[in-house]
Formats: sequence, C-alpha cells, structure tokens
Amino acid sequence: MAETIPVSAQSERIHPLPRPLTPLWWHKWLGFPTTLSPFIGRERELRALGDLLLDPQHRLITVTGPRGVGKTRLALEAAERLDASFPDGAAFVPLAATSDPGLVLSTVAQVLDVRDGPSRSLVDALLAALQERQFLLVLDNFEHLMRIDETATAGVSALLEGCPKLSIMVTSRAPLRMRHEQRFLTRPFALPDASTPVSQLVPAEYEAIALFVDRARAADHHFSLDATNRQAVAEICRRLDGLPLAIELAAAWVRVLSPEALPGRLERRLPLLKGGGHDQPPRLRTMRDAIDWSHGLLSHDEQRLFRRLAVFTGGFGLEAAEWVWADRPAPSDETALVEGSRLEPLEILASLVDRSLVQPLDPIGPATRFAMLETVREYALERLAESGEQADIEAMHATFYTILVERLEPMLLGPEERHWHALLDAELGNLRATLTWSLAHYVDVALRIGGSLWAYWAWAELSTGRRWLALALADPRAGSPPIRARALKTGAALASLAGDYALTQTWAEAAVALAIEGGDRVVEAEARWMVGIAQLCAGATDVAAREFDHALALFEHATTSTDRVWAANARSTRGVLAMMTGDHALGLALYEQALAQA
Repeated sequence: MAETIPVSAQSERIHPLPRPLTPLWWHKWLGFPTTLSPFIGRERELRALGDLLLDPQHRLITVTGPRGVGKTRLALEAAERLDASFPDGAAFVPLAATSDPGLVLSTVAQVLDVRDGPSRSLVDALLAALQERQFLLVLDNFEHLMRIDETATAGVSALLEGCPKLSIMVTSRAPLRMRHEQRFLTRPFALPDASTPVSQLVPAEYEAIALFVDRARAADHHFSLDATNRQAVAEICRRLDGLPLAIELAAAWVRVLSPEALPGRLERRLPLLKGGGHDQPPRLRTMRDAIDWSHGLLSHDEQRLFRRLAVFTGGFGLEAAEWVWADRPAPSDETALVEGSRLEPLEILASLVDRSLVQPLDPIGPATRFAMLETVREYALERLAESGEQADIEAMHATFYTILVERLEPMLLGPEERHWHALLDAELGNLRATLTWSLAHYVDVALRIGGSLWAYWAWAELSTGRRWLALALADPRAGSPPIRARALKTGAALASLAGDYALTQTWAEAAVALAIEGGDRVVEAEARWMVGIAQLCAGATDVAAREFDHALALFEHATTSTDRVWAANARSTRGVLAMMTGDHALGLALYEQALAQA
C-alpha cells in the first residue's frame, strides 16, 4: 500500500506548471477537505479502487452508490493513499452547489487557479495546464448536473481526450454513461445475521459496528461496547441497512438515549436520523435531506415508479414492477385477475438502479430481483401516501400476488419445485403484506392465496399457513363457495400435518359440502381424503375406507398435475389402510398404482 502523507506535508510540496503553459505555481493537494473523523473499514474497496486508479486503461472511474453510503469519503481516502502514484498532484472539485452543467469546467479551473484569456478559451487553458501532467481530478457529487443536459459530461470528455495522463474519479449517485467509464459500486456495510452470537459482534469483524462505536464515542466519550449493548448496536446497524450516514446520525443519539432504547425508536427511521454536524453540507445533516436531494433529481416518471415500488416488502421482480407501474382495477373486480397488456418501465427501473435508489439483489434462477434499502423505502412510502395513490397501489400489489400464487400452484409439486419454492421464500414478505391487506379489505384474496399454497405451506411455512388460513376462514360468510371450499380443504390438509385431526375433520367436511354445492369433484375428492385421514387417526377404519374409496372415484376427474399428486397421495393412504386391516394384496396394488401415478 502506498504511504499516506500527512496533510501538512502535502501542502508543502509545490510543483511549477510546465512553462510556457502558465506562469502559476500551485500546491500539490488542491481543494481536498480536512477530515477530522477517522476513516472506518472498507479496506477491500480501497484496494480495488486503488487498482483501478493505477490502471492506465481506466482513466474515468465513477464511484456510485446510494445517498449516504460514503462515496465521497471513500474517494478522498483512495486519493490520499495514492499520493505517490500521482506525482503531479490531485484536485478535489465539489460540484453539489453547481447548478449549471456549463460551469463544471469553470469550477475545475477555479480550484486549479487556471484562467482563460482574450486569446485562449477556458478549455484550452485547462488542457494546457494538465495535458502533460500525471494528475488525478476528483469530481464530487456529479449526479444532479446530468439531469439538465450533456454539457457537464462533454467537459469531462474534453479533458480526458486532451490530457492523456489525466485520471478522473467522479462520485455520483448515477453513472455518467460515457465511453470507457468504469463504474465502481459502493455498497452499504456488511451486517451480522440476527443469529450471530453476541460474543462475535465485535468492531473488528463488522465495519458497521465499528463505525457506530467510533461515532458514539465522539458523542459521549464514556460510551463503550460491552456485553449488555452489543446486540442492540447490531440491531441498530441492521435496521439502518448498514448505511454509514444513517449509522452516524443514529450513533449521535447515545448522548441522550442508550443503544438498547434506540431500536424501538427506529420503527420510523427518518424522524430520528438527523443532527449531522453543521460543518457538513445541508443535504447530509439528516437522512431525509439526503434522500430528498436524490428524489428531487428524478423525472416525473422516475418519481412515479419510485414511490410505487415502496409497496413491495423484501424485494420484487421486474414483472411486479411492471404491474404497479400500469394502472389496473382493484382485485374485487374478477376481470382484473388476469394478466393484461403491460407498460415497460424497464428503462425507468434501470435509471433508479443507476441512481442507487433501488438495489439489485441476487437472482433466483433467471429472474432478477430488486429492493429498496429500508430507509429509502420509508421515504418512498411517505411520497406514495402524499400522492393519493397508496390505496390503489396496495390493491394492485394484492392483485399481482394473487395472480402469481395461482399461476405457481401447479408447479410447486414437480421437477422444478425447488426453484419455485425459493421464489416464494423471497416473496414471503410480499405475501404476508398481501394477506394483511386482504383481511382488512377483501378476504377473498387471502382465501385464494391460502388455498393455492398447500405445497408451500406444507413444506416451508406450516404454522404460518395455518395461522393465515384460520384468520381468513374466521368469517363464515367470506368467500364464494368455490374459493372457500379450496381454502377449507387446504386448511384441513395443514391441520392433519400438524396432528390436529379434530380441526381436520371439521374443515374437511365443510369443504365437502361447499364442493358438492359448487360441483367441483376434484376439491370434493381432496376434502374427502382429509375426512378419511381424520377418521383413520380416530380409529374408525370402516368410515375412513368409505371416504377414501369415494375420493379415489372422484379423483378420476383430476386434470392438473397438482390434482394428480393429491390423487397419488390419496391412493397411497388408502394402501396404508389396506395394510393396517390385513389386506396386503390390495395394499400392495394401491401402492403400485400410486407410484405409477406419481
């Protein structure tokens, strides 16, 4: 690693500009702000960024990331550590206060103390000053200038083309989208899992905890991390998504609140995350200001999609984003529960990702997923409420997940079931949000989702599935007979897996009655199978045999793969009963039939 030269030593090094280009002399380290607080962590990122800066193939590097993630501080630290690699100097050019893209080069020239003249343009003056120098230019907070026109990036391009030894590092919430640009994404700090033992929650292992401890000690020099507050500090960092600015603002509160008291006050993050130092730019004094700065740079369509995406909990896929972008009726309208034409907000979503307001997640199979940091999502939810769209978007969200679950049901038992179960694991937050919404607004949605997720509830979320179905079925008037019959049948199946055979029989018999009323022979078959299981476990083998045989006759009408799986299971259970009662030949035959059907 290159040596770190103290600021005092850097300021003493001066280099004359090559004559006759300009008669000025300048300090080597121009415009770099003094940082009083220590730099925490990010050694891996610093090494990677340093490697890029030293590679002559990468002369334009854009350090991107969400607001408050520490892009500027990372760029400053990387530049300082590479002092010896840029013998002709470096300059830091703050652009946050520059509102005119045409003034970018003027701002650079002001920092470098370069002036134009009657016979030489400002561009020519800058090229003359820099074209022979191995120099690093750091342009900070570039994103807002790109929203106006391309003048700002044109100036950057002119400098790169005319100065072959110049390197430019830009900090921006969004990439510049220029030729040969190398993007460097700055992510929030890694976080300990909720199951991590308290003894392992130490600053040396987790940069987020180290940052909180350092800033908390700055607020209260008596603060120390110990066994009593480690878990609370880790929880604070988790709730703040490992976002450095949010952690710093939260840590400042230890002067009046203990770490144990802070998590409860972070249920709503934005009101608490304020109080940044007066020496910081206004946009960084509160988390709301930081996000508001970014939001204000979005176009109308970007703001529209941004606030609508806040309805998703735990992430979403492209198809879900497309769904809430378009305007559709509420799920109480049955015609809404089919897929229609979709507008394509892919380009807008990509822009939100570029601007670090939406984060890409690991894909599930070929499906790309995205999410908002929770602090950003809280801000977006406020904008959604202000827009007057929240009720409609929540209904559209419920519509989408009703369609999704019913579409996935046949695939939850089959050769690709592992993939589809993983997708539902990822969507569990959205499913819970949809079920919560439906219990308050339209119970049929909860009955439809609950009734379709038998295979998922059975293998992954048995207690969760039982609880949601019980809540949805609590109102005996809720749901049309076909919808309620399927939900009762699924509820009975889950109750049998949990060993609650009394509830199995109650719900299964109710499902049989509704299925007969609606003429649904397959649901009747599945429900009779559940009645037979309850009778079998109660010792009533004759009644169980009649129910099983009746179910198997009805299963001849099964057409979907899921229904055929139910039929195979029912045939196997009838084989169990045959074996128990001594009819081994029948039992073996039923097993072979079930095997062939499965």
